[in-house]
Amino acid sequence: MGGAGAPVVSAPRPPSPARRKDQVYPREPPGPLQSRFVAAAPGAGRAAGGAGGGGNDSHTAGRPESMVRVGGEWIDCAKADRDTMARAHDMLIDTILKEEEELIKYHKEDLDTFVELIQQEFKLLNDVEKPGSDVDSYVVNLKRLLETKKDKTQLLLDRLSSFEKHLKSEDTLSKFYSQSEGHQAGG
Repeated sequence: MGGAGAPVVSAPRPPSPARRKDQVYPREPPGPLQSRFVAAAPGAGRAAGGAGGGGNDSHTAGRPESMVRVGGEWIDCAKADRDTMARAHDMLIDTILKEEEELIKYHKEDLDTFVELIQQEFKLLNDVEKPGSDVDSYVVNLKRLLETKKDKTQLLLDRLSSFEKHLKSEDTLSKFYSQSEGHQAGG
């Protein structure tokens, strides 16, 4: 996979006869402000139904690296045919694009919330530093603010973890698809 910060998107590949030109294909590497994938027209080349599946445990202990979870189903990329991998890849790309948009939106909202919470913390500090301040109120309010920040951070981490797992699954699918392309050309 490469070191920290290395892109997880595989090299672009030409469409196989089974794939249409209007489908989504990864490109390498994305620019700093560009989306990770080249998107087709909305809805074009998308498989019907959702592709979420509640996360992906393809890189957890006990599962071969060739196993990925797409749309609630486990796929063994080492044994799957090219059409199955292509459909799974399309579903996964659809999920990744949606998650990317949601993650960025949530992150921006989270930052706005954190600015408000930090402003409340400054007010809380100013109030507690005044003579005769209510220390018990300070403790209760500080704890509430910190718990809110902790909860918001955990939600963002959970979304990020799901997104990262889907990116790893896409990388695995692309790797095995490319390998099967080589076997098909050679055999």
